[in-house]
Amino acid sequence: MSKRGLSDVVTTVLIILLVLAAIVIVWKFTAPSIRSAGEQVETNSLTAVLVVVSKSISDNTSTSNISFIVKKNAGSEEVVGFDVILEDASGNTKKFTNYESTALKAFETARVSVNYTSLSSIKKILLVPLVKNSQTGKIITGKIPSITTVSSGTGTGSSSGGGGSPSVCGNGVREGNEVCDGGSQSCTTTGGYSGTQTCKSDCTGYNSCTTTQRCGDGVVNGPEVCDYSGTISCTGIDQGTGLSFTGTKACLSCTSETDCNPPGSG
Repeated sequence: MSKRGLSDVVTTVLIILLVLAAIVIVWKFTAPSIRSAGEQVETNSLTAVLVVVSKSISDNTSTSNISFIVKKNAGSEEVVGFDVILEDASGNTKKFTNYESTALKAFETARVSVNYTSLSSIKKILLVPLVKNSQTGKIITGKIPSITTVSSGTGTGSSSGGGGSPSVCGNGVREGNEVCDGGSQSCTTTGGYSGTQTCKSDCTGYNSCTTTQRCGDGVVNGPEVCDYSGTISCTGIDQGTGLSFTGTKACLSCTSETDCNPPGSG
């Protein structure tokens, strides 16, 4: 082979090596951006992966506890958990990470219950899905959360990503138009005694107020002034002499007592 032919071969090999080196360098600097862009696209597509089930919201304002059902919509995304963000009427927010290990498959649901003592009346529920990237296996966080607006009262709400389910009487959760769903509440009888009333079997209201308190049980309760049988001792003042004496008095139908009578009186 002539020197000129050898020089051409060496030149070609050097050009190929320089091109390969350039490709490696370019890939080294652009690959992270490409992967990041891919994750960004996937992240931004997670808006409606999770939704709050319509009419599943139960907000107990007296205990500052709100519960609702989270549902995963159809899709191949592998949801490994989610964060809950609550927003009150003043725009204050609080993030809850209790459910970052709650994995959900398509159409599966999870009951969520959080306490929001540091917030006022809840107006929005935001769900931020945590999804495993199908290519890298990395856990990514959705940038645009699913937002549900909480309407006045409990059991209502409109979701930005929607599925729904009818209320179910007997599941222990007040939903839809239910007045109650299991349990009982305190009440006062028409006679003025404290009692309890249980939820009706059809969740439309409460049964009549019942109580164990009564006149004659030996305990002064409700509207009673006294509650004893026979007579008890008392101390009175003799109107004639002004001297004190030990006598007896009686309870009249738990509504009043007789005056203190001196010994030997009728």
